[in-house]
Order: sequence, then structure tokens, then C-alpha cells
Amino acid sequence: MTSLPKFFVLQSPSGGPYLCPVENPLTNRPSNILKCGESQILSPRVKFAMELSKTGDVTLVHIRSCFNNKYWVAHKSQGTFWIVAAADKPQEDTTNPACTLFRAYSNLTSQKTPGFQFLSIGKSMYVVNVRDSVGGLALQSDKGHTFPTVDWETLVILPSKVSFKSNDLSGNYLCSRTCPGQIL
Repeated sequence: MTSLPKFFVLQSPSGGPYLCPVENPLTNRPSNILKCGESQILSPRVKFAMELSKTGDVTLVHIRSCFNNKYWVAHKSQGTFWIVAAADKPQEDTTNPACTLFRAYSNLTSQKTPGFQFLSIGKSMYVVNVRDSVGGLALQSDKGHTFPTVDWETLVILPSKVSFKSNDLSGNYLCSRTCPGQIL
């Protein structure tokens, strides 16, 4: 069984920005191409959902963008298969060009950060992050890149202003004090 979280965020293999769909790229890349281009981990654009395949193979998954509610699928443009979040529904027929099945391989990066590699089942090719001036996810036959993965449900979103109250009987609140040149 895959250990990919139900909801997750993928980071660039180099530890840079987070993966998100780009609706109208200003290049020759297809619409809704997946690109490591969002700097905020809490942006709704970076959240993805994993759905298990109905084929009975527990290692196969469909990946859906929670931003546009579309599934990952390979899209051929100018001789390259790009990964786009554009399929309206999951497609499990591996002979169909619109197959949305992927196999997620758990891996550890050199920094010991949990991450995954992805294999497109319909194309039998690995997902890589293209490092040209435009970027995007594409498929290649060589081994894929490892994408550091964060479980969305482990993220804690605090309000912009918080206060901390003491547990003792005094009921005091935590505050900051200014000393010459330092904040305590």
C-alpha cells in the first residue's frame, strides 16, 4: 500500500517552491501544467489529494488538484509529455491516452526528507521537474525526481494574532519586553 498521505503538498526536488497548477502559462506549455512555482505552503493552489485505484492494486493512485478539482494526466505538446491537472474524472484504462494512474514510490532525499517519485502507468515513464527557464513537470524514461512531501493534515494554521495564557493560578499572559537592542 502506498504511504502517500490522503492530502499532501509537493515541493521542488531542489527544496524550492511548491507544486501547483498554472492555468494560463505565458509560454508554449499546456494550460494547467504542474509547475513548482508557489512560495507559500498554505496556498490553496498547492494542495493535492490521493485517491486509491479501483483496480485492486493498492500501489496505484490518482492524484487530484484540490485547487481546480482536476486529475493529473499526461498531455503531449511539442514532442514532450507534460503533466497537467486537467482530467475531469479518473481514468483507469492503461491503454487510454487519458489514463490518470500513477505509482508513488516512497523515497528519502539526501536531507532525509520524506519524498516520493511518481511513475505514469499509462506511459510507463517517470515524472521529472524540468529545470529550464519556464519549468513544469514532464515524463521521461529515466528514473524520476524525488519530490519532498508534506502531509497537509499535519500543517498548523495559526491566526495572525495569538495570546498564550499561563496554566498557573496567576492567569498571566505571555508578553514581549524590549531591552536595549533586543526583544525578549
